[in-house]
Amino acid sequence: MTEPNLEEIQNIENLLVNPSHEKLEELKQKFLTKLCEEFKVDLSEFNGEMAIIKTQITALQTLKMHRLNCGVQKYGWGRRGRDSKVALFKQSQDPSFTITDSETYAELWMGTHSNCPSKINNTELLSDYIKSNPQQILGDKIVEHFYTKSDTLKTGDLPFLFKVLSINQALSIQAHPNKTLAAQLNKNDPKNYPDSNHKPEMLISISENFQALCGFRPIEEILTHLENYPELKTLCQGDHGLSSEKNEKNLKLCFSAMMNQSDSIVSEQLNLLKKRLESSSNRSDLENLFLDLDRQYSNDVGCFSIFLLNLIHMKKGEAIYLSANIPHAYLYGDGVECMACSDNVVRAGLTPKFKDVGILCEMLDYSMKSSEENKLNGFRVNNFMIDYKPSVDEFSVQVIKIDNSEVLTNGRLEIPSVQSGSILIVTEASEGLKFECNGESFEVKEGYVYFIECDKEINLTSESENCVLNAFRAYCDIKN
Repeated sequence: MTEPNLEEIQNIENLLVNPSHEKLEELKQKFLTKLCEEFKVDLSEFNGEMAIIKTQITALQTLKMHRLNCGVQKYGWGRRGRDSKVALFKQSQDPSFTITDSETYAELWMGTHSNCPSKINNTELLSDYIKSNPQQILGDKIVEHFYTKSDTLKTGDLPFLFKVLSINQALSIQAHPNKTLAAQLNKNDPKNYPDSNHKPEMLISISENFQALCGFRPIEEILTHLENYPELKTLCQGDHGLSSEKNEKNLKLCFSAMMNQSDSIVSEQLNLLKKRLESSSNRSDLENLFLDLDRQYSNDVGCFSIFLLNLIHMKKGEAIYLSANIPHAYLYGDGVECMACSDNVVRAGLTPKFKDVGILCEMLDYSMKSSEENKLNGFRVNNFMIDYKPSVDEFSVQVIKIDNSEVLTNGRLEIPSVQSGSILIVTEASEGLKFECNGESFEVKEGYVYFIECDKEINLTSESENCVLNAFRAYCDIKN
């Protein structure tokens, strides 16, 4: 027997289950008869099915924490096969998912973005579930702030998009537009800029050495590189007075000149520096990176950006925040990333994709800071939790970290509620752990992802006092 569509049945039940007069009762019977004819069942069998469906609906409405099945993006820069955390996490969620050694698994998307939406128990779209009662599920304040006061999100959308990244090859030199520019780009060029929302983002490393380019270097480092690498200076057409007037205006002239150079000059200067470095027996890490990037993206002007942008090494648990217009490129490692619900990117180097050099050079923030100044510090909640709270309302991320040397009181840890719907991913877990929420128990396994309704407390329980857990929880955090 074909199973009835749960959503259709629930809608009919909501409308017709309690008829107040004979005409409504007659209408109800017509609907039931029509459905039975469509699914080729008799009415008595249908009544039995309805009892089961009612039980399922009641159970779903009682649960306040739901396991998600999330989508994977197989971009070329991702790590291959079982070397990818993304692939391993996906297979943990869905054992039927097949990992192929030759394929790249770059991103795991956790959220409601239409390009790769998550599902509850691999059946119902998370966005559809949120639509059923957004005030209760996301919270009144979130609904008012993001749906009532903003036209960038539709009912059912989460204001944030949560991801896991597994990177084996450099991502593009890029930046994300602010809200005004994002709307303008989407209006003028929807093919290349499909979102009208801005895309501030934060990344927390889950590997021991995550590498990224982020923001412009301090001025003295840039001037040193212009002198030490004449090929760079040629591409920049000199220092544009940067050595005498150390300001953002002159840095913009240098960077714009380099990014707009002709392909022939870029190729010529790149090969000159490449030949010089390959003949050296005492190359620096930065020079080795230059050669690596050339192997990945031959004759790309973006290879020279490493001399102007900070090279950041992040240890496990360290974070960076990228507000609008900050130039950056992730190079290598695994990380958990959270951003506003958008897929808007302006690219200009280290990519075969569409490049918009003029827009990027014009929009960038040319402030010059050190690597450490670009990192985001967290706020300790207790011995086991740290909150990372960037300045935007769309997201904050809570890190839950328990080492084997630490002891839980009575084998239990209370994870406080937050005033929004949230998504939690487990990236590492020992045996014997459970989450408890609203009287229900949930497995804690590496790669498992859960959606938790607004204002719902979670308790972690352990069969032993000593345990290991690394988990990340994204939630909305209205700052004002």
